[in-house]
Amino acid sequence: MELLGVDIEIWIALAIVLFSGAVWGWRKYVQISDDEEPEEEEAVEKAAEDVEEDLDTIVINLEEQLSSEWGTISDIAVINPEMTDLNWRGRQIAYIDIASIGCGVYNSDPQILLYDDAPSRARRVVKDGDILISTVRPNRRSMVQISKPFDNTVASTGFAVLRPKRIEDSDYLYSLVNNIQFTSELEMLAYGAAYPAVSTDDICRIPVYIPEAKERERRARLIGLISRFSQTNRLKIVDDYVSEIYRSWFIDFEPTKYKKRGNLPPCMNKEVAKLFPDTFEESELGMIPKGWKVCELQELYDVERGFSYTSEGLCEQGEGVPMFNLASFIDGGGYRAKGIKHYQGEHHERFVIKRGDVLFATLEQTHDLSLVGSPLIAPKEFQSKAIFSQDLLRVRAKSEIAPSRGFLYLWSKLQRMNIAVWASGTTITRIPPDALRRFPILVPSPEILQVFENIFEFTLEYMENQSNANAKLSSTIEFLLPKLVSKELEVQ
Repeated sequence: MELLGVDIEIWIALAIVLFSGAVWGWRKYVQISDDEEPEEEEAVEKAAEDVEEDLDTIVINLEEQLSSEWGTISDIAVINPEMTDLNWRGRQIAYIDIASIGCGVYNSDPQILLYDDAPSRARRVVKDGDILISTVRPNRRSMVQISKPFDNTVASTGFAVLRPKRIEDSDYLYSLVNNIQFTSELEMLAYGAAYPAVSTDDICRIPVYIPEAKERERRARLIGLISRFSQTNRLKIVDDYVSEIYRSWFIDFEPTKYKKRGNLPPCMNKEVAKLFPDTFEESELGMIPKGWKVCELQELYDVERGFSYTSEGLCEQGEGVPMFNLASFIDGGGYRAKGIKHYQGEHHERFVIKRGDVLFATLEQTHDLSLVGSPLIAPKEFQSKAIFSQDLLRVRAKSEIAPSRGFLYLWSKLQRMNIAVWASGTTITRIPPDALRRFPILVPSPEILQVFENIFEFTLEYMENQSNANAKLSSTIEFLLPKLVSKELEVQ
């Protein structure tokens, strides 16, 4: 067992040396002269013997304290306990990849597919109560506690699976790895500049507070309440709802299909249904509702590469302007609140983000293409106040018939892999601006676009307000959880 990376036996040996040295030094300091009384000599010898006798008790207490309260993750969890094998062939699995996991939440649902068709990294078997923590880019804090997973759930080998030895320790285990201090330790242990990663040994090397089982259970009850509350992802529910409307109207063309059969589309009033065609026609994208168009993105939008900055201009929050960069994106599309940098220095007005703009990530430091091509809409608090870096492209409408930001954002998000295939490079992959400029986009009638944009903008405002509330909650949780997984806070 280790404490702060040092074997406990070494700590005990050090204690023995220090105490023995203290006894020797004290004896030498109180050396008795020949003319002192025998009673005084006996008293000194007795005191020295008492110190030596107490040493055994001190060492035993030290060992008990260190072994009972401090340890590592492996003391209460098994790391990567199960892997798939040849017997999994033919099974339908639920696959969790790194892009689908945020900090404590799912960015997207697990992919349902046959094991034979899954990526080669779909190997780690996941069970109820397991903790997934990404071993890649630990600063992103991609981790989640598994609750009631689908049958045959499998995670990417980019995760470490931590399975509690006692299911009662699942909440406590998750809080240990979710502690900001634990993340900081992982960042220091990470290796690789372009693709920083940690090993499972690194995860088990960090000392953590592990009280006795009953005390862990007391803390876990409170931690469980906090965790479940913080993982209630209302934003994802709303986002999924809008995405489903978009997919139904503009990808699957459900309203037109229903009208072609002479039926009213479900969950749609007659006024809105009237706006949709009832027949299809050929296009370069295949069959689309009659009267709709397909244009290259550059026909409707200006595409601008971001601001080329120097590291000398980076500063602390409050000292310069906010700057969106690759870290500001959620893989696959969306805004990551903790990824904003700040810059002080001169910049051109064309790099300022305006309302209606959509930003795109153009660079990927890995080859899994989870980030490149991802779109983002800057929250309203940053509009006209923030700039964007050279690894991003800003798309801004220049035509009156150009679909507004909600349509463009979701079109790009759902069609992202068709953009990502243009990425090239050996160690770093990048999509050129011309690939985005030539990307085809569907253009429905202005009346339908307006109806959808009203829905999108209403939900976007709700989501931004909810995000601000969640940020305050996260600050409270980040303050409280480290105290619950240490001795700073007593739990009755």
